[in-house]
Amino acid sequence: MAHPAGQRKGRGAGESGQMLVTVALLSVVVFMLAAIATETSLIWIQRRNLQNAADAAALAGAQQLPENPAAALTDAQAWAAKNVPGLASFQAQLFDGNRAIRVTVGKPAATVFGSWFGYGGFAISARAAARVAQPLLPGTGVVPLAVADTAFSCASAGTCTTVTLKQWSGNNDDPRSSYQLIDIDGRGIAGLGAGLVGGSRNPITDPVDQQTGNTGRSLADGLAYRMQAAGANQCLTWEHVAPGGVLNERCNPLTQAARGTRADYPEAQPTAVIVIPVVAAFCQGGCDLDIVGAGFEPRLFAFFWIDWSQTQPRCRAPGSGGGGGGRPPGQCEIVGRFILEHRAPISTYVQDGLGDFDDDALLKVIQLIE
Repeated sequence: MAHPAGQRKGRGAGESGQMLVTVALLSVVVFMLAAIATETSLIWIQRRNLQNAADAAALAGAQQLPENPAAALTDAQAWAAKNVPGLASFQAQLFDGNRAIRVTVGKPAATVFGSWFGYGGFAISARAAARVAQPLLPGTGVVPLAVADTAFSCASAGTCTTVTLKQWSGNNDDPRSSYQLIDIDGRGIAGLGAGLVGGSRNPITDPVDQQTGNTGRSLADGLAYRMQAAGANQCLTWEHVAPGGVLNERCNPLTQAARGTRADYPEAQPTAVIVIPVVAAFCQGGCDLDIVGAGFEPRLFAFFWIDWSQTQPRCRAPGSGGGGGGRPPGQCEIVGRFILEHRAPISTYVQDGLGDFDDDALLKVIQLIE
């Protein structure tokens, strides 16, 4: 009877020893998992901080673009050296015509258990790029004409009803000039007719480019085709487009009467209502026009109804020889009414709608692009 009891005692001691070995092995595994988690978190934090430093260095350099490319490189490197302890490597390059900078920074990774596991001494790096951009206005649907603020102010003040907009080539600062041609889609005079028919396909910038040249033929042709589409859409007469002086949304060129509304006029805005930017003043020859509105304020646009019955005889008809009524050949007077003003906000760096920066831009926005 004593042997079974002794045997039971021996098995208990063996099981206890096995348990100690198992616990020891599990402790090693748990320690390794904890060490890996600690190292991973530490490296991730270092990479994140390094990426923030690269972003900041790129943004600092872009502040100097495009005017001072050498200063952009210097400022980016100085910012990286200041904000990356143990900076081991730095590279910077300019691109996009000195309107953008790309920065790469590197440093040795700090580890706690790296030497134990045989992976210490490696480097981490981060890259960022920033550019200078300019805010864009919505613009889609705007026609390539600009109206002077002096012509629009009488309507906004309620001191005029019917307005005759005039444009005289060869003397663009003539006080009688109340509209000018502008380049929205980058096609210049060649795109004037299509722009009048269907409006712009793209956002526009402030300032806009004033265009010069004898454009009466394309102006008249574009208006004639647009008015055909407006008549087919019953958005031609004042009674159709603004009953009671309020814009009929069905004839709004920015919404229901936008390009492509009618299958028989797929490239037209089938309405006699046009949307035009209001500019502070005109200039002599080809130059830049500032849309009314400063800084990040909304820019001013006007909804204008074209009275085609009055405009057609005052505008050079397709194939005709002159303007008639004492107007120089190739000129077109546009008669109609302002319906309402449209305040279009410019985009900011947190929104879509940033365009390539140029020397005429009134506002410069610094934007991370990588």
